[in-house]
Amino acid sequence: MARRLVAVSVTAVALTAALAGCGGTNDAGGGTPTSAPGTTTSQAGSASASAGEVPSTTAAGTAPAGDKVVAWAEKVCGTLTPEIATLNSEPSIDPAGDSAKARDGLVKFLGVLVGALDRSAQGVQAAGAPPVADGEKLLAAQVTALSTAKTATEKAQTMMRNVSATNPAEFQAGFVQVAEELQKLDELADPIKALRANPELASAFKQGPNCKKFEQTFTGSAGSTPTS
Repeated sequence: MARRLVAVSVTAVALTAALAGCGGTNDAGGGTPTSAPGTTTSQAGSASASAGEVPSTTAAGTAPAGDKVVAWAEKVCGTLTPEIATLNSEPSIDPAGDSAKARDGLVKFLGVLVGALDRSAQGVQAAGAPPVADGEKLLAAQVTALSTAKTATEKAQTMMRNVSATNPAEFQAGFVQVAEELQKLDELADPIKALRANPELASAFKQGPNCKKFEQTFTGSAGSTPTS
C-alpha cells in the first residue's frame, strides 16, 4: 500500500530536478540544460524502485479483528480514501516551458498536497483512539506522521514560492533545495503504517469495503494487500 504516496514525492523530486536542470534556458539564451547537483540517473532509478516497494505489515503478522476494531478501521479508510486520490495526482507542468509558470504551477500543486495531508491528519484524529491495546499511542503516532509530512510539504511550498525565475543560478539552487525537502516525504511510506503496527488493526484494515476501496485507490490496483 505504500507505493503511491511515496511515488508522489518521487514524482515531485524528479520534477524539481528536471526544472532545476533547465532553469536557465528561458533566460540565458537557450543554453544546454544541466543536471541538478547531487542527482544522478542511478539515484533516480533507486528512488523509483523504492517507491515501488510494499512494506511488510508487521513482524508480528496479523490477528483476528473484532467488530468494533473493523468498524473503526472503516471510519478511517472512508476518511482517507478521497485524500489519497488527491495525493495520487501529478502536477501538469512543462519543465521545458516558462520558468515562472513552472514554479507557480508546482507551488499550486504542493498546496493541493498540503490540504490533503492536513485533512488526512484531522480525519484520523477525529476517529478517536482505536479500540485496541495502546490505541491512544497508535493514534498519536499516526497523526504525527501525517502532520510531519504536511509540514515538510508546506516548507517546500514556501521555498518554491521564493525561488527566482529570472536568475538561472538561483532558480537551479532553489529547486534543488525544494527537492531535498520533498525527499523527507519518503519517511511516510504508508499513510496508516503506525496504525498497522498493531496486528489486530492490520487485520481490520483488510476487511471492510471502505478499507478495500482505500487500498485499491492507494495502490492503483484491485485486490493487492500488504505482505507480512
